[in-house]
Amino acid sequence: MSYIHQNLQAHQSVIEKKSEMFSIECLLNCYIREQALLTGDVDFNYGGDHPFGTLLTTIDPPAYIVSVWVGSVQIIIAASSVSALRRCHFTSWPFIKTKEGWTPLGITSLAELLFASYPEAGYGASLIGQIHNSIENIQTFLGAQFEKITTAKAVSQDRLAPNTDTLLASEQNLVWGHALHPAPKSREGVSRDLLIQCSPEVGASFQLFWFEVNPEVIRCLGAPKMELLEQISGEKNLYPCHPWEVDYIHNLPLFQKAVQNEVIQPVGFKGERLYPTSSVRTLYHPELESFLKFSIHTRLTNCVRKNAWYELESAVALTELLQPTIKVLSQICPGFAFMPEPAATTVSLATLGTEEENIPMTESFGLLYRDTISREERAYLRPEVAMSLFTWGVGLKEKSNCTVMLEELAYLHNQGFEQVACEWMRRYAAILCEGVLRCHLEYGIVLEPHLQNTIIGFDQQGWPVRVWVRDLEGTKLLMSHWPEEQLKGMQPLTRHSVWYSADKGWKRTVYCLIVNNLSEAIFHFSLHSSKLEKQLWQEVQTILEDIASRVTDTQGDGNDRLHRLVTGVGLPAKSNLMTRLRKLPDRDAGYVTLKSPFSPYFFSGERA
Repeated sequence: MSYIHQNLQAHQSVIEKKSEMFSIECLLNCYIREQALLTGDVDFNYGGDHPFGTLLTTIDPPAYIVSVWVGSVQIIIAASSVSALRRCHFTSWPFIKTKEGWTPLGITSLAELLFASYPEAGYGASLIGQIHNSIENIQTFLGAQFEKITTAKAVSQDRLAPNTDTLLASEQNLVWGHALHPAPKSREGVSRDLLIQCSPEVGASFQLFWFEVNPEVIRCLGAPKMELLEQISGEKNLYPCHPWEVDYIHNLPLFQKAVQNEVIQPVGFKGERLYPTSSVRTLYHPELESFLKFSIHTRLTNCVRKNAWYELESAVALTELLQPTIKVLSQICPGFAFMPEPAATTVSLATLGTEEENIPMTESFGLLYRDTISREERAYLRPEVAMSLFTWGVGLKEKSNCTVMLEELAYLHNQGFEQVACEWMRRYAAILCEGVLRCHLEYGIVLEPHLQNTIIGFDQQGWPVRVWVRDLEGTKLLMSHWPEEQLKGMQPLTRHSVWYSADKGWKRTVYCLIVNNLSEAIFHFSLHSSKLEKQLWQEVQTILEDIASRVTDTQGDGNDRLHRLVTGVGLPAKSNLMTRLRKLPDRDAGYVTLKSPFSPYFFSGERA
């Protein structure tokens, strides 16, 4: 048995424990946010009977004991950190008291207890299956990361080496996923072998599956991209699909008819190997001008990730429509940038079948092309996906990736950790908030700047100087700013898919910008330090106040909404747990309201 294999076996129990405890943390944080905070059934400084005895007196920094009531059942769990938005980092298993005494709960028992309190509990079994799938996947990904660390004989907390493609490394480093989702790494509808073959978290690269296609049935929108496909495959008249989509396509009756009519013929796997990014289905190659966003009939967290043609049409239409705005913003906010999506392609076999038969074909072959970051910018700015920074490392130590980054900056600049953290946040939040809020208020553009959609570039000293926001496919337009006559070039279905009301648009902007993005950064920056956390929220508030004094919404009520935000109105937080329990599409997800750290009295002796 090799040394590496022995080492992995020794770590297996640690991997299993870390995976389950992370999943417990995700699930219980979701429940606290979406239920217990609303009903007052949570106490973050519980002083009653608990199972930990004198153990907590040995923990540095001092731990919290958190009590959560679920109906008549009390859960007790230890935490090392409780944030301003009540996001917890737990350090023990959850316990309930039974006749036998304090009993620890695993993920299944905890989920069954929590879901029984919802009237939607009929969908709980399905979600528990997704949670277990997520845990199994995290274990697989952690095992791959530990193997990489052991093979390289490196310490997992080391930052990226100078010659690393930092964008690719960060895209493939999101082992844990969304911290406020009940099943952040669930992937349903794909075999274990294909999962490992195509998952970014294991450092995968793979060839595409290609078909010889009659050029007359290929539909194109926007900039021509067939030469790019030829560059990847090495041949003309070939069209690809993602490896996870091959079986689905082959089983479509219309595809089988097209093969019989010699309109399309399977060729197989060939060409350049591409790298999956954090979204799994979007692929990257450092020599290509575009990311390629494929369709897969696989459920990743909330949704089956198929490419409806109207969604691709909206991305390309928005890229063209927003070009003047993008140009103006590049002058006003030179550190802020979009990642345009100028083209889409698919295969349409409408002449061989009904529209109903053709829709699955166009969805399966739907392919969106997103402009990449230039080679020169990648070399100079060393970009990283924001989520890869504001998450836990994969080593044996409990340490956030961004903590390592800030420690290096503090050493480099001979400054204290808190000073560096505040300066970093000031620079990052200024670029991000200015760009996102100008888009919303001045132009009626509702971006989706959550952590996975945000990429950060750095100067040579390590400070953030550039922010890219991607996913124009998910970008929306406020009806107050974009009347129907300005969108005449869009099909009716596409037009209605991009329109948002003022209220829905504002909730989405604030949730993605403040709750999903900046609050998670602050959480990881200020673990165990309420003082630093308060300073960081004050930095963000000062930036928002400055933007509110300079940016004007002439078409709607955006300025009033921004004023209420900076003076402490509650923050919208997406209900990921309830969305999954109700089996709702992600576009219909609801929000709960959190107390705001911008409120004048929020930090006045309220927290430890």
